[in-house]
Amino acid sequence: MAGAPEAPALAFHCRRSARELGGKVGWGRRWTCPFRSPDGGGGAMTVSEKDVELVLTCGLFDADWYMARHPDLSSAKHAARHYLSRGGVEDPGPAFSASAYLSAHPDVAEAGIDPLLHFVRYGRDEGRETRLADPAAALRSAPGLARGGYHESLVRVDGVFDEAFYLSTNADVAETGQDPIRHYLQHGATEGRNPNPFFDTIYYRDRHMGDGDALNPLVHYICSPSRANVDTSLRFDGAYYLARYPDVREYSGSPLGHFVSHGVMQGRVACFAAGDAWHAGMASDPARVPCTVVVAVHDAHDQVVQCLDALFRHTRLDGGDQVLLVDDASTDPRIAPLLEQYASRPGARVLANPVNLGYTTTVNQAIARCGPGDVVLLNSDTRVGPQWLVGLKQAASSDPSIGTVTAVSNDAGVFSIAAPENALERFGTDALARVALGAGALPFEVPTGNGFCLYIRRSMLDRVGGFDASAFPVGYGEENDFCMRAGNDGWRHLVAPSVYVWHSRSSSFGERRGALARQGFDRVRAMHPGYEAAIAAIPAAHGLKDASYRLGRQFRALESAAVAARPRILFVISTRSGGTPQTNLDLMRAISDEFEPFALSSDGQVLEVLGAGSGGYESVDRIALAEPLRFQMHSSAEYDRVVRALMVRMGIEVLHVRHLAWHGLGLPGVARGLGIPVLMSFHDYYSVCPTVNLLDGEGALHVQGVERDGSNPLWDRDPTALPMTPVRLASWKERMQRALQPVSAFVTTSPAARALIVGALPAIGDRANDFHVIPHGRDFERFLPPAVDRNAGVRRPLRILLPGNFSRHKGADLVRGLKALDVGNQLELHLLGRCPPELEALVVAHGCYARDEFVDLVEGIAPDLAAVLSVWPETHCHTLTESWACGLPVVGVDVGAVAERVRTHGGGWLIDFPASPDDLYQLLRRLAMDPGERASRARQVADWQEGAGRREGVTWMADRYRALYRSCLRGHAPARHEGNP
Repeated sequence: MAGAPEAPALAFHCRRSARELGGKVGWGRRWTCPFRSPDGGGGAMTVSEKDVELVLTCGLFDADWYMARHPDLSSAKHAARHYLSRGGVEDPGPAFSASAYLSAHPDVAEAGIDPLLHFVRYGRDEGRETRLADPAAALRSAPGLARGGYHESLVRVDGVFDEAFYLSTNADVAETGQDPIRHYLQHGATEGRNPNPFFDTIYYRDRHMGDGDALNPLVHYICSPSRANVDTSLRFDGAYYLARYPDVREYSGSPLGHFVSHGVMQGRVACFAAGDAWHAGMASDPARVPCTVVVAVHDAHDQVVQCLDALFRHTRLDGGDQVLLVDDASTDPRIAPLLEQYASRPGARVLANPVNLGYTTTVNQAIARCGPGDVVLLNSDTRVGPQWLVGLKQAASSDPSIGTVTAVSNDAGVFSIAAPENALERFGTDALARVALGAGALPFEVPTGNGFCLYIRRSMLDRVGGFDASAFPVGYGEENDFCMRAGNDGWRHLVAPSVYVWHSRSSSFGERRGALARQGFDRVRAMHPGYEAAIAAIPAAHGLKDASYRLGRQFRALESAAVAARPRILFVISTRSGGTPQTNLDLMRAISDEFEPFALSSDGQVLEVLGAGSGGYESVDRIALAEPLRFQMHSSAEYDRVVRALMVRMGIEVLHVRHLAWHGLGLPGVARGLGIPVLMSFHDYYSVCPTVNLLDGEGALHVQGVERDGSNPLWDRDPTALPMTPVRLASWKERMQRALQPVSAFVTTSPAARALIVGALPAIGDRANDFHVIPHGRDFERFLPPAVDRNAGVRRPLRILLPGNFSRHKGADLVRGLKALDVGNQLELHLLGRCPPELEALVVAHGCYARDEFVDLVEGIAPDLAAVLSVWPETHCHTLTESWACGLPVVGVDVGAVAERVRTHGGGWLIDFPASPDDLYQLLRRLAMDPGERASRARQVADWQEGAGRREGVTWMADRYRALYRSCLRGHAPARHEGNP
């Protein structure tokens, strides 16, 4: 989503500013014709001295550059006055393109406001995008303090400078209250300071600037014609960033400016070394790595309650993982009954030491009781968040040499990333964990882990042994000694910054804690001479710096309400056009106050992550597969690996599959392996048969699937899509049922569709209680009154609307047969949608339409009724909804959701299925002669408009999906929905 602002409300302010400018002080009269004087003529505008002064001091007006294009101008003030009198027709300097600004912001152009004045007064604060008018000239601009204001504007406009970072890393600047950008331009660059973590001033100067070039390195980068392919440090590669995220090319600033302003907050990857190399290792299925979480408990009842509540809410224990709770002889009588409450839960065990053995011995004994899988040691004063165990597992399985993985925390020594003030009360631990999940910070290597939340590979335990209980009986250093010993044996240790675990610090040892920690440190240092130097290097690690920066940005945005930590849902779609993808976009927008939705589309070769923008789907990430998916296999290890890495990196908590075409059939299983609940929607019958609509070559319906003479419309260019046979159809249905086994809940949009799918796929039929009906909701800005009222007194042939893209399964054969019978042209057919060549001479073709244009177009056509002639069992039918919204009673075929909805609401007529042209012709001729009958059904349409049509909109639909998503997140079986047709 190139240039997406961090603050959701920003778009409103951007639109509002241009509307309000006419009433703001300093703008004088408001004119309505862009770039013309208030009287509407083409003469010069009235220019105020206040505007001239603002242009001269804004830093974006280059008088020398402007006067070189107008030699008759004698002074800077004269030049500014000339520019303003031209009303935005010309560029004010090389750093600001007036035409690009007006093109990007049509509200400013529509209001007739000078683009530079708008940007300086309002657009800059609103985060509006700008472009350089003349990059080469901007690069040649003379360096030095005389150009300071100009260069300052360049930097501010680009978005590349992180003021908070600069002040936090340069305390002297913060203490003196200096403007950070101004300081960097005047002093900081010369002193080797950096404007953000991804621009290394010295690195850039040495690599990309000549010896005699005195230009500020950041200004040089912003203005450089080759900036798209420039690496600004070892941590940002512009060429990689643009190749990975093509939408960034639409951003007006530099690639690094986009990354700093937007990409960081979107969790994007900045260079190959930090991205693809890590994702390439994320190939394992966490479900295949059994693990036991060990929690040793000694008193601290309240903290244990909080720890276990979070642990069991966020840990899936139905896939082989277990929890082992060990009571080390607590003296608090509330501990034993508390632990016993969890003993009966599947996957949970409780052990109790008869006497206090101390932390290290207790943990060693617990590890011995864990079985052959990996182990996680989790302190009883911690609180885990969503996907915590999956994140640790993925990091651990990224390389065979990884021995341990540690989470990050608010209080974990060198692995701490400070949480916002009063974070528990203001946001809760789940919100902090979700922010970390989506921050895009990648695991990094350290010399030792931290025992507050430590994942340990069983293979390392088998080689290295357990903890040294004699040297560290109560803890405090035992994990450091353990990791150093393992390191000497060739094992490596990682930190997973996507896993943020709250640490409260138990009061078990009271005032002794400090002394015990010092003793432990001294003992480890004595046992491992290189320990002190090794841990001293951790704060300087690039991985920790990157994680601290990314999480810090996210936490600050959380504090300012610029972002909200919501569970992330990934919708899986095949196409972006058509009724279902558009309804999915409606749903994404409607639930965005509670969930953070994304969509994953695929054409079999390229996977694209999409967000819900104001104008439609917007690209967030794009990954090309080395080998395309083919129909015959319909899966690949590469696809599974990519989507697994994608879901882990994005912190997805619910997967909602809208369609599996051009995706791997392993996707539901991959998600379940990550502990992600899966919903599967059926909007056609692809899961039953590749024909999608269950029609054979002759147009006959086969509710169990087409065994012969069936098309494969979604894979028609794939050489592996062989003709269907009974054996291949049976194999297809078996594969689909296996692929859908991991699904938590099924959804379709009509009872008829559910009955057909349940009848064709027995494995889904066996789970009828998990199969929900939620019809599509649709909002309309307005409904049209009944057609009989609009067309009263009009004498003409019966005018019939044919809505949608026509083909054989939408009734094209019926239309041909109908017109063959209509020899007197008593029926006037108007097709609104894609018209096949064979119908062009038979209908009035109005062409395709955008969804929000439908009502207006139908109002212009003024039909008497609509005909929705689908000859297959549609699962919902958007054109039926649209026709009713236009006040049109509908003629339909007695099959599928169309028949179901007409029977429920009235508002139309049904012809028998299989449909014949003669039946259709006889009905339409009767209706042409009976306006009273049409009026009766039109009144039923009006009742629908005032009832279900108004009530069952997008919010109504979204509320039902919200309930499903909440149930899935809680791990409960969702209550079955029986939506109205």
